[in-house]
Amino acid sequence: MTKKAFKIGGKQTYFALSKFVPYLCLEIQDLDVVLQAAKDMLLFPGMISENSDRILQAFEVNNIKRFGSIDHVKTTHDLAVGSSTLIRTLAVLKPPVFGKCVSLLVRGAKLSQKLPSLDGKPDPLIIENINKVGEEGNEKAILSFIVSETGLKILPDLKKLSPIWSKIIDDYVSNEIIKKSMIGSGFSLGKEGKNASKIISKATSEYEQMQKAFSSGDYLATLRICHKLFTSSPDFFRDNKLDNFLKQNLLPKIGSSMFPEPISLDPIKFSSEDILESNYQKKIAVMKEVYETFPEESEIVLQIRQRIADYNRAVVHQRFLDKNLTKEAREWLENNKIHNANILMEIEMQEMGEKNKYYYSTNMNQPQVNIFPGPLMNSNQNLQQQNLQQQNLQQQNLQQQNLQQQNLQQQNYIQNFQQQNNQQNYIQNFQQQNNQQNYIQNFQQQNYNQKNIQKNPFPVQNFVNMPPQNLTIPKPVEIQLPQVPVYTNESTQLITLEEDDLDEKENSNQEKSKKKNKQKEYSLIAN
Repeated sequence: MTKKAFKIGGKQTYFALSKFVPYLCLEIQDLDVVLQAAKDMLLFPGMISENSDRILQAFEVNNIKRFGSIDHVKTTHDLAVGSSTLIRTLAVLKPPVFGKCVSLLVRGAKLSQKLPSLDGKPDPLIIENINKVGEEGNEKAILSFIVSETGLKILPDLKKLSPIWSKIIDDYVSNEIIKKSMIGSGFSLGKEGKNASKIISKATSEYEQMQKAFSSGDYLATLRICHKLFTSSPDFFRDNKLDNFLKQNLLPKIGSSMFPEPISLDPIKFSSEDILESNYQKKIAVMKEVYETFPEESEIVLQIRQRIADYNRAVVHQRFLDKNLTKEAREWLENNKIHNANILMEIEMQEMGEKNKYYYSTNMNQPQVNIFPGPLMNSNQNLQQQNLQQQNLQQQNLQQQNLQQQNLQQQNYIQNFQQQNNQQNYIQNFQQQNNQQNYIQNFQQQNYNQKNIQKNPFPVQNFVNMPPQNLTIPKPVEIQLPQVPVYTNESTQLITLEEDDLDEKENSNQEKSKKKNKQKEYSLIAN
C-alpha cells in the first residue's frame, strides 16, 4: 500500500506519509516534502540512526539538481538550513558518521553566506547546530574527526565559524594532538595525534569491513572482525553501539541461520541431516567458535550451552540409543571429547535394560558440557559423584531445617519476652493512673476543707476520724415547745388549731408590753 501511495499520490499524500515513514520521503524530488520529512524524523531517534546513509545522501549538495530548481543558491540554502538540525542529531546519535555530518554543516554554512539577504554572513540556525555538535558530540568521535584528513582540512573554517570549536581546537593544540602549520592557518598532526590517527584509521577500516561482511551474509567473518574491534580498537568504537549490534543483529542471525534447530517441541529431535557426522562437525564447530569468541553474550542471547547439550544428546539418541548401540555411543562421546553426565547416565540405564524416557526430562536445565578437549570419566565415577552430590544436598537440607527451627524458637522466645514486657508496662501504667486519680481526689478534698474553714472559722470536731478513747457522746437535749390549745372536731375526729384565736392573743400581749414601755418613759421624763 505504501509503494502504491508513493507512485499514485501527490504532494499532500507525501506530507501525510511523512508523519509515518519520513525516511522514504527523503528520496522524493520535491524540496518541500524533503524538508518536511527532515522535521518529522526528529520525532524518531531510532529511525535516524538506522537511516544514516539515506540522510547523508539526501542532503548532499551535489544532489540538488533533482529538485529542478533554477535558483541553485536559494535551493542550496534552504536545503542546508532545513537539514541542519537533523544532521546535528545524526552526528550525536551515530559517532561513526560524525565527521561527515560536521563537514555537511560547515559546507552549508559557507554556502549560506552567498545568499544576498544574509550580507555574507552564515545562517544563524546552521551556526547554532555547529556549536551544539561541539557541545553534545562524543569526545572520542571529536578526536577521531580532528586527526582525520577531512577534519584537518576544515578545522580553520570551524575555528572561524564557532567559538565552541575554537576552544576545542585550542585544547587539542595545547595537548600536542594537532599543531598549527608554519604557513597559513592550517593544522597538522602533533606527536600524540599521529599515534591516535593510526589506531583510529585502522579501527575505522575494520568497522567498514565488518559492515560489508554482515550485509553479504558472511556472519563468521563479521563475528571475527567484531571481536577484533572489541579487543584492540579504541573506546570510541565500543561506545557507538557495537555491543547492541552484536546482541541484536549478529548473534541472532548466526543462531537462526547456522545453528541446528529441533524439528518439534522435543528438544532432542533434530532432522536427519543435522545428525549426520559431517553436518554435525560443521555445526558444532560454529557453535564452539561463537561460544569461545563471546561466551557471556552468546549465553545471554542464544543460551548456547543448553543448545550444545541438546544437540549432542539428540545425536546420541537418534544415531545410537534408538538402535540400542550403547557401545558405539560411548566411543562417539570419547572420540569427540564430550562429557555430559546426563547422556552417560542414559546410556548406562539402557545397558541395564531400564528404559525411562522421562527420568531425566526434568533435570536438563543446567547441563554439564565439556566443549573444550579434556579427559572423560566412566559411568561408575559419574555415579559416585552423583551419590556424593545427593548426600551433600541432603546434609545441606538438614542444616537448613535445623537453622529454620532455631530461628523459629528464637522468634517465639522474642515474642513471649515482648508480651511479658507489654503486660508489665500495662500494669505500671494502670498503677500510675490510679496514683494520679488518688492524688487528684486528695487535692480536691484539701481544697474543699480549706473552703469550709474559711466559711466557718470555728473548729469542727471530726468524730469519725478521732480515736475511740477520746470519743465523748453528747447527751441529748430536750426541747420544750409551747403548749398550744387545740380543738377537736367531734364529727370528723380531727384536731385543728384555731389560728385566729392565737393571733388575737399575741396582739393583746404586744399592746400590753407597749403600754408598759410608755409608762416607763413617762416616769423617766417626770423624774
